[in-house]
Amino acid sequence: MTRLEDRYECRLENNAIAVDFNPKSSSAFKPQHLRITFHRTIRVPDNQAESQLPPSMGLFPLYKIRDYAHRLPPKMAAKGGVFFPMYQREAMWIEFEANRPFMIKIYAGGVNVVSGEPSVENQDTWRRRSYLQKVDKNIQDYVVAPKQYWLDGIATSPGVVRQFVAMPAGSGYSVEAQITGEDTVGGLQVEITPSRPIEDPKYLFVRGPEGRLTEHNFPPSYTISKVKDVVFDQLKIQRNTHKLFHKGKELMDYEILGDLSINHRDTISVSGSRFGKLRGGCAMAGNIYEQDRKVREEFDLAIAPGGKIQQQVHEDDTPASDWIRDITITIPVQILNSTAFCKVTGLAMPPSSVDASAYAEKGSPFFKMYEEPSTVAGDFDAIKSVNEIDQKRGVVQGYEAPVYPRLITIPNRTTLSIHDPDALMNPDGPLQPFRTVADIENELENKRRSFVADTESNYESWESDGSSESESSV
Repeated sequence: MTRLEDRYECRLENNAIAVDFNPKSSSAFKPQHLRITFHRTIRVPDNQAESQLPPSMGLFPLYKIRDYAHRLPPKMAAKGGVFFPMYQREAMWIEFEANRPFMIKIYAGGVNVVSGEPSVENQDTWRRRSYLQKVDKNIQDYVVAPKQYWLDGIATSPGVVRQFVAMPAGSGYSVEAQITGEDTVGGLQVEITPSRPIEDPKYLFVRGPEGRLTEHNFPPSYTISKVKDVVFDQLKIQRNTHKLFHKGKELMDYEILGDLSINHRDTISVSGSRFGKLRGGCAMAGNIYEQDRKVREEFDLAIAPGGKIQQQVHEDDTPASDWIRDITITIPVQILNSTAFCKVTGLAMPPSSVDASAYAEKGSPFFKMYEEPSTVAGDFDAIKSVNEIDQKRGVVQGYEAPVYPRLITIPNRTTLSIHDPDALMNPDGPLQPFRTVADIENELENKRRSFVADTESNYESWESDGSSESESSV
């Protein structure tokens, strides 16, 4: 592939996490853009019914951790990233806008919101994934934008998510506390892996040995050796008797087309004998992050599961080779409660969203969008919603009453370096290395083979020890 001298940049822009690849004007690559925003919304009824998509009540304002580091707990400040304020029991959804595929993993605390797996993997992780694969269930643990427009909650079953709802860290309501036993990480972590930039092909003329011009489109990533394969095959001439030239300079097999000073609609020439074959010679081959519990409970809100919403987590259909495997942009997103937010920033909290029943009484709509069915869902069977925990603790009796808002059907709801001028990236990197679904499946297969090999080895060792004992007894 053409060497990329351009770089990715992540920054905060208009209350959005922005990731951009802006190539130089002379580059063969096209720009890439991703925007991630967090929307305030109505908390849907927490009962057994499935609600449609709630509306956006505006964006949550995002603030750079760096700008308020002196007023934040040291371990929170050290991670970098952004923060925004939420009220207790307030809900949100996440929007993704992209012009090219981006793989996005989201962790609520230390738990993946798509798969339900904790970030620290162990034998239990392998057993659960092996079982899911055995019963033909999807083991994807990420979303892919732009195919995924938004995410409203944790993927508890195919086509259904439980809404993201903010609850105090340490209260036992959060996804992380229910899966791992305590709120160790807190907040959110967003991990972004871009796909390879698209190359604009070079449109070139090729002048053959007899002066005839032919037209070609060549990807800039082609080596000259590959260009020769295409040209010489079309002209039906022997490779080892001819050479390519551009403006009098010979083009060497190992050179990459995009790295050369060859512009669109330039002419390259074939030179050499049309007949005969030369003798000899050959062509050149081408964390978990721990915070003090008291400080965390004073500042943090954690993500807990709320009511059910109909929403698909779309399956990844991007070829595995399209991802840039060695780039994962890791951005912590902390959620501050109202008291901590005012204390840290000196700003007043935004007004709280109205509840779902008041929203419906005003005749305001929820939204529905047709989506292809998906089998992506996580292992959240043991998870209880905020209302279910409230019932267990005697805070409330029964489920929340259903609401019947007006429904509107919509098509939409509103080696490379990384430049990080706003200090958004977590210096500790991703909680897990980059892996596609195919990578996870390969890991499972390797673990199975290793397990079988170890079992056979142990059996042979046991059998050998048994025969030795028999011989000694004789």
